[in-house]
Amino acid sequence: MNDLTIKTARVHTGGDVSNKNSKMLGSSFGLDPFQCKVGSELSKIEGSVCHQCYAKRGTGIYPSVRKGRENNTQHIVDGDKKDGLKSWSDAMIFLIEKRATLGFHRWHDAGDLQSLNHYKAIIRIAEKLPNIKFWLPTKEKKVINSYKGNIPDNLCVRLSAPMVDGLPSKVRKGINTSTVHKNQTAHGYVCPAPKQNNSCGDCTACYNKNVANVSYHKH
Repeated sequence: MNDLTIKTARVHTGGDVSNKNSKMLGSSFGLDPFQCKVGSELSKIEGSVCHQCYAKRGTGIYPSVRKGRENNTQHIVDGDKKDGLKSWSDAMIFLIEKRATLGFHRWHDAGDLQSLNHYKAIIRIAEKLPNIKFWLPTKEKKVINSYKGNIPDNLCVRLSAPMVDGLPSKVRKGINTSTVHKNQTAHGYVCPAPKQNNSCGDCTACYNKNVANVSYHKH
């Protein structure tokens, strides 16, 4: 796809990569939180990290935001069936290279992995963009465990603990974790955002594979 433009790339991805969130480091790409796999089940469980999903509240319920996330997700589902997300990943490489001007990209500020091919596509994108740091938070343990290949050094995959105040999940080598704390002592590195106007500021811990676990305060 050497002839891609922003417009033609969005034909394959559904929407553009966002770099307009002033409180978050770098660019991001969001999906429909109502189409999470594990997250949808956790949302029914009181005390889980998904029970009061932030992506389903606030600006997340604006019709334009919901429609955009649904469109992004549907293009992944359709692209998986079409060519295993080859065209989608080529287009995302183009868009991220244009938008991630700070050198950081977060996958799924809403939503989560849709399939193994989706995960493989994200890995391929990281391999093609070695100068960009990627962060993939996910609750899809079965998906990430089913992939037996290497994870690029510039892709930090963090498996989220399912319950608030829970212990970090057990993971295989090459995978990092995250937890959410409220009433119990935090595990590992504590996210500083609550003390800096809910902003990442200059913190890059989520993208750093040397930080085993990041703990977020329940919000």
